[in-house]
Amino acid sequence: FIGRLVILLRYLFARVFYRKRTLQVTSEIDLFGIRINNVTMNEAVALIVSPSNGLSTRTACFVNTHSFNLAQKKNVLTDVINDSDYVFADGTGVRIAAQRFGFSLLDNVNGTDLLPPLCRQSIKHGQSIYLLGAEPGVAELAATKLKATFPGLKIAGTHHGFFEEKNTHLVIESINQAKADILLVALGSPTQELWIQQHKEYLDVKMAIAVGGL
Repeated sequence: FIGRLVILLRYLFARVFYRKRTLQVTSEIDLFGIRINNVTMNEAVALIVSPSNGLSTRTACFVNTHSFNLAQKKNVLTDVINDSDYVFADGTGVRIAAQRFGFSLLDNVNGTDLLPPLCRQSIKHGQSIYLLGAEPGVAELAATKLKATFPGLKIAGTHHGFFEEKNTHLVIESINQAKADILLVALGSPTQELWIQQHKEYLDVKMAIAVGGL
């Protein structure tokens, strides 16, 4: 009973303390120096699969409470995140913070929920996906299961995330030779965000996304 009472009191505190009478809905929100694109899940997917200008690789990432904590410790991470073309809000913690500052987030745009509609839209638009990250064998297994779940999905290639820095150029060469449209990078934060921004000029893909454990 006491445990349930404590949970109830915490819930009521959060409702009262973080509630704003009028919340703004804007296309972009600045939280602790990080710029967030305030979009719905469908809008986020549409941005990812939208036609490229053909001049450079666009980039995207997700930010959750862990991202903000890391950014406070590593100032460079804030700059790296803000260098992304699109930054999506992931999780209740980000929503609560936005509300505290008077903003309303349109959706919880997390990578796990985004993957299924992204796969469906990739099929619709004839775009292919490359999976980079995790331990050896994981990306290949994920590719197999994704193709079984979404018939017609094109997986251009895969590569594990346990490669040495001196072999980065070989990994990039593999990605570029695969002619992928969308690159999903799962190297853990902040490594994945840093990796994408450091190498995006060498990547021949339309979109590179830092996806964590997606």
